[in-house]
Amino acid sequence: LQDQVKELQSQLAEEKAQLHYQVKQLEAKLGTAESKKADARRRAEEAKKLQSQVAEQKAQLHYQVKQLEAKLRTAELEKADARRRAEEAKKRQAEAQRQAEEAKK
Repeated sequence: LQDQVKELQSQLAEEKAQLHYQVKQLEAKLGTAESKKADARRRAEEAKKLQSQVAEQKAQLHYQVKQLEAKLRTAELEKADARRRAEEAKKRQAEAQRQAEEAKK
């Protein structure tokens, strides 16, 4: 009977050691999984920040493009106006020259 008790105690000790080892393995896997989860969460937050920065820069660039387009339209209008005034001045000068030549006759 004592031999059977010792055999059972030995088996229990072995099973306990195996379970202890399995628990340690599972704890290690859990730690790795939690670490990966935290890393993934951190990367997702970084990606979200980058997306936000990209969206902000895109909005700023869009605003700058609109400002430059408005400046370009203004410059084109001013250029056309300057050409028109130059043509008018040229016509007035030609008319004045013609009148001066007629006056000489």
